[in-house]
Amino acid sequence: MPEELSGEYLSLLIAIQEDPFSTIDELARKTGTSKPTVAKRLRDLQEKKMFRVKPLLNYYNLGQEAVDILLETDSLEKIKRLEDIATKHPYTTYRARCYGWVNGLLMQFRTPIGTRPYIEELVKKLQEEGTVSSFEVLPSGSGFSERTSMKLSGWNPVSMSWEF
Repeated sequence: MPEELSGEYLSLLIAIQEDPFSTIDELARKTGTSKPTVAKRLRDLQEKKMFRVKPLLNYYNLGQEAVDILLETDSLEKIKRLEDIATKHPYTTYRARCYGWVNGLLMQFRTPIGTRPYIEELVKKLQEEGTVSSFEVLPSGSGFSERTSMKLSGWNPVSMSWEF
């Protein structure tokens, strides 16, 4: 496999993203390739660590609750400070830089149930010290949410482009 992924490998990754529980037969059908080719490409991708399979955990059953916070900052130095905190915090599950309407960091925590106030206190202290200019605790729980993903049917591996 070349250093850069060819369209065929990208098609396979997209098919996996679309349905991570697909069998090799299903992946071959979705990507229009043979089962042995799909199996070989899966081995190649695993060896190159191009994808990994992670479980979808039920955090509530594990005694944890979601605390997702959007933090606004005004400098790269402050974003790096927040990233350092996220790296060191034992309950951080995800973080991502945000640019646009809000410039800063999205931080997601999965904390023991009932400890949300401690995360909110941490963020308020960061605001008091000037690292965070504003923040929003995002709603979680039984509210509306929608997951979207790329659909393989829109990917053209020959031109390596999306067709909408």
